[in-house]
Amino acid sequence: MKVEFIAGRINFKPNTFMKTILLPTDFSPNSANAAKYAAALTSQIKGKLLLVHVLGPETAATSEGGVISLPPDIRLELFYQNKLLKLSKQLRLDYGFLFELETMCVQGAIPEELNKIIQRKKVDLVVMGTKGANGFLEKLSGTTSAGFMKEAGSPVLIIPGNARFQNIKNITYASNFEKDETIFLQQLLQFTQPFSPAISILNIKSDDQIDLVCDNQILEEIQTQFPEQFFNIFQVEADDVVKGIHQFITQSQADILAVSIPGKPFLEELFHRSISRQLAYTSQIPLLALPARPFKLSAPAKSARLASQPAV
Repeated sequence: MKVEFIAGRINFKPNTFMKTILLPTDFSPNSANAAKYAAALTSQIKGKLLLVHVLGPETAATSEGGVISLPPDIRLELFYQNKLLKLSKQLRLDYGFLFELETMCVQGAIPEELNKIIQRKKVDLVVMGTKGANGFLEKLSGTTSAGFMKEAGSPVLIIPGNARFQNIKNITYASNFEKDETIFLQQLLQFTQPFSPAISILNIKSDDQIDLVCDNQILEEIQTQFPEQFFNIFQVEADDVVKGIHQFITQSQADILAVSIPGKPFLEELFHRSISRQLAYTSQIPLLALPARPFKLSAPAKSARLASQPAV
């Protein structure tokens, strides 16, 4: 693996800081681990944590062959509300009552209900648990977490089942340098503002990667949009994209791997579907997914140069 360091400097001061974190839970062991991570993160920023359980929609077939929605089962709703209250009390006790906490039990489709809460409560970050010990991103493509990442109106932090919260000192953002990075870097820098970690922007160069936009053009756009912020940019030559990322985050001791979700099928824009299962190598650290159209940020107008490029 050949690594080339490209020195960079950006200065971006977010207009808003991360304060409200949403944790959807199904009370599974993986969700319980994500709850601990979210509580530790919220206590560090002295923010607000929303604990949410989504009851699936209840439907019934009609005599005419149609489907109607049924009202929520009150007993089931009370059962889960009590579980949420019990979890909230335990988290506040464990983390010294350093943050505000609210519980919500809603009924409906998970993506729609979560996005309603994100908009209504002005959520800055969603934290979700997933499997991870036996193929984090390989299995993620079929989980609720992955499905929601493609539709989320805010950044989503996916926590592997074996991950534990620690001080966030190093973050790697993996980019293919084929699109305008402004909206994704804005979200990344807003997320990192409370922690001031070192940020590495990583580009993997391999024979099977499509190269439609000149790398220097992307670098110039980043410098233009963020002229004074410190950051590091690395280009890595590797035979395999995923292994190159894995080696880099291991060597750099990254605490979080960040990727963009530009509205195409999960991770296809950055990584091939044929190699996505190999991303199990990154299962030891959380994955931060940055959406192309977050509710709290307006997408900037693309430069004429980038706008003229074909979509990837």
